Amino acid sequence: MNNLIISSLFSGTELRDLHHTVDSVISHYPDNHFAQRLKKVVDGDNTSLLDLLLSIKDYLYSSQKELDNQHNNFPIPRRLSSEEGVLCAKAMLNYQVGSNFLTLSTPVVSQKLMDVYEQKQKRKVKKVEMDLALISRLSDQNYSQYSSAGQRMAVRVALTCPQDSTLFINLPTGCGKTLVAHACMLFSKSKALTIVIVPTVGLAIEQGKRAKELLEKADSDSVQNYAWHGQLSDGEKSEIRDNIDNDKQKVIFTSPESVTGSLLPLLFRLAKQNSIANIIIDEAHLIDTWGSNFRSEFQRFGALVASLRQVSNSPFKTILMSATFTQSNIGSLTTLYCESDNKPIVVNGNFLRPEISSSYKNEGENNHLQSVVGRVIALPKPLILYTTLVQDSIDLSCHLKAIGLNRIALFNGKTDIRSREKIIEQWQKDDLDIIIATSAFGVGMDKSNVKSVIHACIPDNIDRYYQEIGRAGRDGEAATSEVIYYNKQLAKAKKINSERIISTELGFKKWKGMWDRRVEVSSHSVLKGDLYLLDTSYYHEGLSNQSDRNEDWNWLTLLFMQRAGLIRIFYDVPEIEDDSELNDFERNSQRKEYWKGYNSKILVLILNEQCLSNLYWETNIQKHRNKEKKTQDNGFLTLSENITSLEQPICKELVKYYTVNGNSPQRACGGCVACEGFLPTVGDDVSVDNYSSSHLLPNTLNDYISFDNVCSVYYDKSQDLTSELKWSVFIKLMLDRKYIFAVKGDIEFLKRLAGKQKGLKSFKPFWISQSYLDNSNIWPSLHINSSIGSEVLIPSFEDQATFFLAEYNQKTKSNKYRLWWQDNNKSIPLTNFIKIVEKNTCL
Repeated sequence: MNNLIISSLFSGTELRDLHHTVDSVISHYPDNHFAQRLKKVVDGDNTSLLDLLLSIKDYLYSSQKELDNQHNNFPIPRRLSSEEGVLCAKAMLNYQVGSNFLTLSTPVVSQKLMDVYEQKQKRKVKKVEMDLALISRLSDQNYSQYSSAGQRMAVRVALTCPQDSTLFINLPTGCGKTLVAHACMLFSKSKALTIVIVPTVGLAIEQGKRAKELLEKADSDSVQNYAWHGQLSDGEKSEIRDNIDNDKQKVIFTSPESVTGSLLPLLFRLAKQNSIANIIIDEAHLIDTWGSNFRSEFQRFGALVASLRQVSNSPFKTILMSATFTQSNIGSLTTLYCESDNKPIVVNGNFLRPEISSSYKNEGENNHLQSVVGRVIALPKPLILYTTLVQDSIDLSCHLKAIGLNRIALFNGKTDIRSREKIIEQWQKDDLDIIIATSAFGVGMDKSNVKSVIHACIPDNIDRYYQEIGRAGRDGEAATSEVIYYNKQLAKAKKINSERIISTELGFKKWKGMWDRRVEVSSHSVLKGDLYLLDTSYYHEGLSNQSDRNEDWNWLTLLFMQRAGLIRIFYDVPEIEDDSELNDFERNSQRKEYWKGYNSKILVLILNEQCLSNLYWETNIQKHRNKEKKTQDNGFLTLSENITSLEQPICKELVKYYTVNGNSPQRACGGCVACEGFLPTVGDDVSVDNYSSSHLLPNTLNDYISFDNVCSVYYDKSQDLTSELKWSVFIKLMLDRKYIFAVKGDIEFLKRLAGKQKGLKSFKPFWISQSYLDNSNIWPSLHINSSIGSEVLIPSFEDQATFFLAEYNQKTKSNKYRLWWQDNNKSIPLTNFIKIVEKNTCL
């Protein structure tokens, strides 16, 4: 009976009564998440009685605030059997025989859990006006504001930084890093592709669907498939290649394995055609945490990016995004993805997640399963249950199904692509209540209303823990997380966290073996520097050349050397000879043989001549290895000590752990061990390192800029720009020539300018629109004071050139006897200023 669906447990009349009751609930509480979920459960075609009872339980808790205990009940349309009554008790409900009412058996729960049921808004973030150019390009009424000042800065910097920039964007989960990728895609040059690297197939599929919806609303050409993965048919892959060749495909979402494998020839071809606009890596902290051993393609891709940069005559942006960059991540990724003479730009708008309360419970091994199942029953849904091992996820899934839960799904590393697609779709549509998963599920998953996360394990490091609890509460409402563990799991987590970093002895042996068989590349047709071709299939004495891991370890050796500053790695530029005269069989055989050889070769540039010194490896390189090992161990120790000691608030540990370039994430907390919660307004604290805009000014304009970087321009409305259309044309000229990137003024005035048919609306490149209250100006800008009669507030000591325009007769607050522009001997009338702008070209 446990897994029978409700349509078989109730008659047609009883089902109609049940639906009527739920519809009545919805009409009374239309904004109640748990009432809405109750309707999804009742309407579902695979709902068991226990699924229904748990959903009723969640609804009753959520309605306690509106209803006193006398009326806080739910009518069941028929009398329940004694066996069904046992299920009610399991679901924390009392069944009242006679009235057929269900009531809560334990009406009182903790305040933190009550906050979840009452949908208490925990995230206090001040939204800010979105730039008019982006609003216009998105053509979506749902987009009118940035979610935070950090998101605004990230989008603006990404769209205005030099085209050859490498950019790190550090924003909290739920603050819209995806919008950065979408904005780059929308404002990239025509006939150029944006490549987005994501860590999981599920995320590629989800992001591809979102991009398709966005492009269709933006009136751009859309195609069928924006995600590239191994389960696509040959026909689907061929269609994607054709769409790229025909300039129909603006973006593609894929994995690091694909871009260093099946997509590699296409990327080189696009680079040669100057058709790469942006390379964006989402969840980029995984390059460091996963790529040092497991899935080394995350780090191999850095070598490919370096080669593509040299192949392409048109530079492209490389953007790495995460919610959890550490200082160690930034350091490692800089060596892997940045040119030595090009410092990365870092936008840091990070703050800790205020929505999630967290707790830990140490259970005996014999009671662990029972305790986990009890909390799965008790906690509000949707819920994610995490395990470390695949087998544990399978065992828990089987057990939960055995007790009567149907609205659940299992998602781990062995879940096939089609099943993943189906599960993700069901999860997004609220057709599932519980996901039992390993870390394979949920990275970057954009589901906003997850209420609970349970770890039936000790996560192997603090990064994994914080990422996984961060799947909850993305809508800003209260959520809860619990770790339920037994002591043996500590050793298991420590072992998993301790990924093997190659020893200096073995590393030197492998390096020396590859180096002794090197081929010097005297003059490469494209790549620069004294390069050497190495064979990564080399195997040293005592190791079989059939070992599956041999080539991986050779790669890991080279990547370790690159992180240590010994070498720089490049992919060779593939050159396939003309095979048009061959038949299909010969052509395929020839190409297969070519790529087999190609994939076992790599180019290196020596950065430190001591890379061949065994003594140097034993001393300096051993120190670097010890540093990496210490960083790796620290991720586990920080979490395990916090879980076992129960003394230090995890929020304080997270602030220290995620400090980057001296900038700590703003502390916030939904309540953790030794901390009742800390909920300030967050999201306004943003830092930007190493940014400079690529604006160009002719000397004739520079002559009018004062020592504080301000050019004062006065105008007479009766003589100069007498219409908004003329204003619009003038501003467009300034933007076109990259004298400015931002326009500041009354926002309604700017909206009218942007709406002019021949004005800013037709200006396709991105431009920044700033209100008077927006002080985030790190760009050369045009500041228009369009209000006549008010006092003028002249900007002072600007970082970038600022052209300040105000009406001739206005004055400043500090000097009521002189006109505002008379204190600056470099002031210029607008008529003359326009002549200079129209005459000059950028120097």
